[in-house]
Amino acid sequence: MGGSESTGRKVSFGLDEEDRVQVLRGLRLTDDLVNRMKESSAQRAQNLSPTSPSPPSPSSIPRGGPVPSESAKTEGPRGPSSGGSKQMPTYAEDELYRRYEREQAIIQEELARITKREHETAQERYRSAILREKNYTNQERQRAEHLVSFSSPNAVFVSI
Repeated sequence: MGGSESTGRKVSFGLDEEDRVQVLRGLRLTDDLVNRMKESSAQRAQNLSPTSPSPPSPSSIPRGGPVPSESAKTEGPRGPSSGGSKQMPTYAEDELYRRYEREQAIIQEELARITKREHETAQERYRSAILREKNYTNQERQRAEHLVSFSSPNAVFVSI
């Protein structure tokens, strides 16, 4: 899963209605991983209930995050907190979630760069089409003036 083990793959990304990046094709997740992700998101939704104080945002946590004691790392799921019987995510789950958020941020940045490039390319094509059309219009006007001057020497050309 690390960067050194990656191989080239064609993957398509898209944004859902909440501007979250989703892989459209090219990546297959195991059922076990999908279930764990669903459980994790359900637990996080429960933790964000209006009666409980809000946890610090991911941006306010230092890059490495808080480092729990060695016993907390090896205990597995943590025991119930003083606020209720909710299980807290383990250190490994926290690390996986932070890694997931970092990767999502990188993907969002890449999508923004790609979108910007596509927008600039479209604008350039639009500008070149307008210049081509102006050039064609000028050539047509010059041909019309030239034809009028040949058709009758006494004719008056009125430009509008």
